[in-house]
Amino acid sequence: MRGGAALLPILERRLHFRRRLSRRNGAYRRGRTLLAGEWNSRRMTGNNRASTDMTLRRDIIRRFNVHRQGRGERVVVLAHGFGCDQHVWARLAAELVPDFRVVLFDHVGSGRTDIAAYDPRRYGSLQGYADDVVEMLEGLDLKGVTFVGHSVSSMIGMLAAIARPALFERLVMIAPSARYLDDVGYRGGWSPGQLADLFKLMETQPAQWARTLSELAVDPDHPASRRELEHLFSMTRPSIVRHFAEVTLRADCRGSLGLCTTPTLILECRDDPVAPEGVAAFVADHLQAATLVRLSGRGHCPHLTAAAELAARIRQFAMAPPSSPGVATPGTTGTAVQTARARPGPHRA
Repeated sequence: MRGGAALLPILERRLHFRRRLSRRNGAYRRGRTLLAGEWNSRRMTGNNRASTDMTLRRDIIRRFNVHRQGRGERVVVLAHGFGCDQHVWARLAAELVPDFRVVLFDHVGSGRTDIAAYDPRRYGSLQGYADDVVEMLEGLDLKGVTFVGHSVSSMIGMLAAIARPALFERLVMIAPSARYLDDVGYRGGWSPGQLADLFKLMETQPAQWARTLSELAVDPDHPASRRELEHLFSMTRPSIVRHFAEVTLRADCRGSLGLCTTPTLILECRDDPVAPEGVAAFVADHLQAATLVRLSGRGHCPHLTAAAELAARIRQFAMAPPSSPGVATPGTTGTAVQTARARPGPHRA
């Protein structure tokens, strides 16, 4: 009994120790389980986020029919004008690809975009198209791009840059107009009667309006380019192109020009009936940082008729350092026109 009594405290201490060790090991195992669960949860969250991002990117590529070319460090985004699609950029894109990553897309309702995404209410103003540009750039994780917009897409790009300036390093506007319709003290080049005639022609004779507008927009010395533009016009759904025409030609972006701080290159041609002389100068005079250049060609579509010259101007502007004389800074409004054949000189509308 004595021996047993003597061993009892030892056995109790060992039992107590084993219980403490058991509790400690249990806590350790539970801790490991919790840590593993948290790590797995974070891994699943990361995987879910990556999956969501990938799904969003695929949706954007499909919705806007996005195509990318080239491997340069700088990104150039090409935005087509009214009534056509990204195929209109074929010549210019080929010129730019050696130096830039070129992103091509179609506005919803044009080209091979997801037609189910077209909402007349959203696209009842240019802001809806500008919101699309912001969504596309964010979804593709593109920042600091040079955005090249032709005609109405010049204003679409400007509205997008006003909304999200960090996405845009520079803007290039080809044949822009802040307002196509004439107004008191302002000449946009189109009267209310001309608009009414065009809209009626689009509703009653789809083939004829495509031919008429292509002949108006393209230099007559380039008949093949005229036929190409006519074909692109005729490929757009009649109801959508009619709606886009009214949104484009009745838009008034004059009040937004002064809100844009992104350095902008404006390119115009002589003898442009769609955006006649003085229209581009008005845009340049009212932007905060603009340089206006007059190309050597004629008409409204130099990307079809003078792609090499156009690419040279875009390349020079997009690759120039911020301090370059050709890159205007906020506050440099009313810049002088640089012409392709004459020495730079002052210009007023």
